[in-house]
Order: sequence, then C-alpha cells, then structure tokens
Amino acid sequence: MSEFQSSCQNGTRGLFNRSWSTWLHYQVIGAAETIILPSLIGIICSTGLAGNILIVFTIIRTQKKTIPDIYICNLAIADLVHIIGMPFLVHQWAHGGEWVFGSPLCTIITSLDTYNQFTCSAIVTAMSLDRCTLLLSSHLRTRSKAIQIDLCLWVASLILMFPVWVYSKVIKFKDGLESCAFDLTSPDDVLW
Repeated sequence: MSEFQSSCQNGTRGLFNRSWSTWLHYQVIGAAETIILPSLIGIICSTGLAGNILIVFTIIRTQKKTIPDIYICNLAIADLVHIIGMPFLVHQWAHGGEWVFGSPLCTIITSLDTYNQFTCSAIVTAMSLDRCTLLLSSHLRTRSKAIQIDLCLWVASLILMFPVWVYSKVIKFKDGLESCAFDLTSPDDVLW
C-alpha cells in the first residue's frame, strides 16, 4: 500500500509545483465566458420564452382570474420584456464585451433590462403584501385593486428607469473596444 501511495505522490507532485501559464488561464476563462455561459443563457432564455408565453396565454384564457393570477401574469410579462433583450446581451458577452448594435439599441436594451429588474422586484413585493393582506383582512383584496397596483408598479418602474435611459450608451475604450455601459462622466452623475 505504501508503494502505491508513494507512486501517486511522485506522479502528482509535479502538478502542484508547476506555474500555470497565464495564457492557458485566460483561454479557459475566455472559453467559459464566450462559449459556455452564452450557450447556457441561450437555453435558459428559450425555455423562459416558451414558459412565460404559455403562462400569459393560460391566464388570459381562464374565465375567472384570481388576484394571484393577475400578479403572476404581470410577472410573466415582465420576464418576457427581459427575455427580449437577452440575445443582445448574450451576443455582447460572447464577443468579449464588444457591442456592435449601435448606441440607440444599447440605450433601449439596457433600459429594458433595468425596467425588468425594477418591475419584477416590485411585483414580487406586491405579491408578498397581497398574501399578508389575505391573512389579515381579506375583504380589502379585489381584482380591480390588484390591477391598479400593477399599473402603478409599471409606471413607477418606468420613472425609476429614466436615469438609465439618459446615461447608457456605447463607450469606446482606449484599446478600441466599444461596449454598451453607463457613461457617468462626472462625480455628480453617480448620485442620481
């Protein structure tokens, strides 16, 4: 047994004493960022697109829509807004951060992504509060109130998204890379 252990140690000792080339490190990381991650996100987005469309159509076709149905339908619509912009973001990741779609589309996609984040967070919060209202005083819950709350959440998210609309653009870096990002040129811009 000790002969086996010593041969294993002798065979693997060289692996730990070796300094790995930075080229190999960046090749492995680069492959993960430009091939594997975009492929997985593409699969997730395809599944999400089909699933969210199915949810929206199922809820729309039901005769009696419950209050949770209204929130879930709005959440599925918000997810669809996000999924619309994902192919552009995946393309940017797959090409090492290079944005090739121009500044107007950069602004639109970045704003849609931010709009989705605000809207989804707000709808999930409203769903949680609705569950609390159900337990505490169920007579306050109505479908019309749920629709009004959702409309207010969409409008509030649109207002919160406005700074992203103003500051997102294609930025050209010194190395020639053009990337879609926030252009906060002065310290005052950070405080929005």
